[in-house]
Amino acid sequence: MEVYRREYRVSISDADPRKELRLASLFRLFQEGATAHADLLGVGTGATLDRGILWVVTAQRAHITRMPRYEEDVILTTWPGEPTHAFFPRHYLLRTPSGETLVRACALWVLMDGTTRKMLLPKEGAVSLTGLTTGEESSLPTSPKMGTFTGESAFTVPYSYLDVNGHMNNVRYFDLAEDILPAEFRTRPLREVTIKYGGEARLGETLDLRTGREEDSFFLSGETGGKRVFRLRMEYGPRGSNE
Repeated sequence: MEVYRREYRVSISDADPRKELRLASLFRLFQEGATAHADLLGVGTGATLDRGILWVVTAQRAHITRMPRYEEDVILTTWPGEPTHAFFPRHYLLRTPSGETLVRACALWVLMDGTTRKMLLPKEGAVSLTGLTTGEESSLPTSPKMGTFTGESAFTVPYSYLDVNGHMNNVRYFDLAEDILPAEFRTRPLREVTIKYGGEARLGETLDLRTGREEDSFFLSGETGGKRVFRLRMEYGPRGSNE
């Protein structure tokens, strides 16, 4: 098995007002790389979605040295880690052509029955995937720490946030987080982000959001009908430390 490699140039639709790659665009790049590699490994659409089996992300974490900028060329590499009892880890590296490491990340994927919406064990999904060890793996994501919540709001899932699995796509949670992020954090470099998904958010469902902040972090939790859907934490560096 070979590591998947993709060259990419940050486009105008990827960039934020600071001319940096948006957080959702970063994880969308990871998602697209994972999907393309799964097809090459024979565990993509033909082996899963066409048979009513869904690939679903349950947790993600990224360590960010700096975000790439508008029109900057980057190279994504990604590879599957060794599967556990229920999870398929996947690792990501984002570098410049000169070899500067920008982002290291890891996601945990699972298989889900598209009809019952229940998680499948690898053997139940009839998907076989062997992991690869490169020596550049990130640690597996864990549940993000939540502090004291000080804010509450609500968000109703629109049609434009849905993906082929029929639920709010995993990268859209980052758009949601940045939309309600306190303004002072927008001038500081993001250093780490961790998210754990506890359930699905479907079309028209309303998420009850709770937010909180500490000196260098912002955290966000979402529930619907008393069911936890996600928890997310974003850690920031000092203002100007990216420069």
